[in-house]
Amino acid sequence: MNSESSHDASLSLPCYRFGPYKVDPSERRLQHNGVCVELTPKAFETLLLLLENSGHLLKKEHFMRSLWPDSTVEEANLAHYISELRRVLQERSPGEKFIQTVPKLGYRFVAPVETIRSPGAQTSDRSSGAPGAGVAPQDGSLRPRFTEEGVEPAPRLRKPVWILPAVLIAALLGATGWWLLWPTRESKPVLVAVPFTTHPGAEFDPTFSPDGNQVAFAGFLEEKEPENADIYVKSVGSDKPLRLTFAPELDLQPSWAPDGSYVAFIRLKDDRSTIYTIPPLGGVERKVYETKRLWKSGLNGRLLACTPDSKAIVISESRSPEDPNSLFLLRLKTGEKVRLTSPSADAIGDCDPVFSPDGRVLTFARVQAARSVSALYRIDLSSDLTPVAEPASLTDRMPVRLGDLAGHAWSADRREIIVSSERGFHSWDFWRIPVNDPQRSTRLELAEERGLGPVISGPSRRMIYVKEQPGIANIWYLEDSGQSEKQAVPTRLFGSTQCEGLCQVSPDGAKVAFESVRTGFSEICVSNSDGSGFLRLTDYNGPRCEFPAWSPDSRWVAYEARPEGQSEIYVISPEGGQPRRITYDPGDDLGPTWSRDGRWIYFTSNRTGAWQVWKMSTGGGDPVQVTQEGGWFTRMSVDGRTLFLGKPPPEWGVYRMPVEGGAQELFLPDGLIDLFAPAAHGYYFWRMKGSGGSVFGYPDGSLVFLDSSTGARRVVTVTDQLPTSVSPFPDGKRIMFSQMGHPTADLYLVENFR
Repeated sequence: MNSESSHDASLSLPCYRFGPYKVDPSERRLQHNGVCVELTPKAFETLLLLLENSGHLLKKEHFMRSLWPDSTVEEANLAHYISELRRVLQERSPGEKFIQTVPKLGYRFVAPVETIRSPGAQTSDRSSGAPGAGVAPQDGSLRPRFTEEGVEPAPRLRKPVWILPAVLIAALLGATGWWLLWPTRESKPVLVAVPFTTHPGAEFDPTFSPDGNQVAFAGFLEEKEPENADIYVKSVGSDKPLRLTFAPELDLQPSWAPDGSYVAFIRLKDDRSTIYTIPPLGGVERKVYETKRLWKSGLNGRLLACTPDSKAIVISESRSPEDPNSLFLLRLKTGEKVRLTSPSADAIGDCDPVFSPDGRVLTFARVQAARSVSALYRIDLSSDLTPVAEPASLTDRMPVRLGDLAGHAWSADRREIIVSSERGFHSWDFWRIPVNDPQRSTRLELAEERGLGPVISGPSRRMIYVKEQPGIANIWYLEDSGQSEKQAVPTRLFGSTQCEGLCQVSPDGAKVAFESVRTGFSEICVSNSDGSGFLRLTDYNGPRCEFPAWSPDSRWVAYEARPEGQSEIYVISPEGGQPRRITYDPGDDLGPTWSRDGRWIYFTSNRTGAWQVWKMSTGGGDPVQVTQEGGWFTRMSVDGRTLFLGKPPPEWGVYRMPVEGGAQELFLPDGLIDLFAPAAHGYYFWRMKGSGGSVFGYPDGSLVFLDSSTGARRVVTVTDQLPTSVSPFPDGKRIMFSQMGHPTADLYLVENFR
């Protein structure tokens, strides 16, 4: 080998191949079947560390020292980049596992890795099944070093010091020629989002003026009216918004007419939705339309949009409470209503209508079932805005399966659609979807945390979106004194700054199971009832896990999760191990509850097209339908003879029926099954505020005990936060519950969007 070849080999770094992926460190490139995959720089460095030590445990401390050698950062940063890697790799290779979490210690790359060296260098194969296997260079420079703390990251190949001056000289001499000969490349713009609103309340539902220099939005801004949302207008570059509406009801979802003459919005009062228009600078409101069937639980997106000619609006509405929401064209001058879409009878419906800039295409979100992932559709329109073809799905042709959609917008050139998709617990990604080739969809890079509800202004080249700050959920403990005049003072169970809730005390009172996002994703965890002994049970790293439920002997925890898209019921040991799936159906199976004898697991399912309560034998067999009149989540009485249940949202009330079957009867009109729990001598529940069935009802903050022998009620404690669960101990004197701080939301603006 001549000296030149030797120098080239010394300069080249080894490449890595695992499954359909290839990593080239020299080019800083990750490829999937030959196609480049985007990774942030720090995520790429994290991947290299894992690959260099594949098959071995890499301690968190080593990651921190290698990735941030001159900085002090929190472990949450490492968890973020591990999560990014898992998401990117598993989106393109679903079902494959690449990175293993070793609880409390670190991470291990478990997929077989092939190390590819340049010509003349050695090639080795390393498999996660054989730690340390493979051929290392004779000088051992790439061999991981084992210490008492684990695996020390393998050092990178170093270039000989004498080569650097030669490389620099060659670079300087060739710079002019390189720029003359290299094809012109346009650098990819870095998009930066800055706060547009920073009020203490919440601002949402933005819409641009026709020139893109003003934004109308809904918000809770008035300190004297903290529960009242109004419509505001704010100019780009100004500080104070102009308040347009002053009604005591909720005013939401403004849509600015393209001709600039009005802003349309929805006003909610009890179960009625009324659409109004108002001049953009304020003035007299004009009532356009009124209905009881605009809002429906499960729809996530706008229900109103102005047409490009400003002569009509598109609304999402159902014909009856049982029917799905469809999109209708409502002509403002005549009141004529034209159906645009017809989802299947078992769907929740269509929402979030958005017109293309030329007005010839309408895109919208279709939700097939409550709590299920929505899909994006397009429908071509004629000049009079009537459909000329059946709706066609866009997101089913994407290279990855998106999470739940939270708004979308058309680019100014009509070539792309920007979609907000749920990535994890209250975290979102923006995706660019080419309208004519969704297979080429890519993640939108943004130098700020993503959000939901994007809106784009073509004339001003701006994008605005909602950045949500969810309230932190925590678990609390209290002792019930049994006295009305002495309210209990709760104590917080954990000191974590991450969301933890939906807690359930084990029947023996020794442990508590709950949902936690300490790792960045929603997982099922357990701890001792005093808060010690935290243990993460599940490891889905993306799909949300919810509603843990203990078996009567405290040996098992059932829960719901959706690793394959639809929600299914799983069972796992509170000591950890492999979860066991017990339901198999294309529909969604939610909210498990055990019978008191441990023979059955009750759950809610829409497998027949409507939400009903079902039960599955723990010994196996086919599910058995329990209700015929609709059902939503369940609780079992202490004696095991009565099944408590709710009705599908938004209806309130706790109902009851015999476990052997029979008619349902209303038990608590001001209760909600999710916030209700039978106890030794009665029932605990968080009292609902407002009239039953109101779309925007919420707990009033009072935890109430209902005595089963006397029927008397007393308030146990009062909170100013939002309760999410309640679970009494077996003795009926101690209670654990979870509550969430009130969320906030701000609008963020992106200039020079393209």
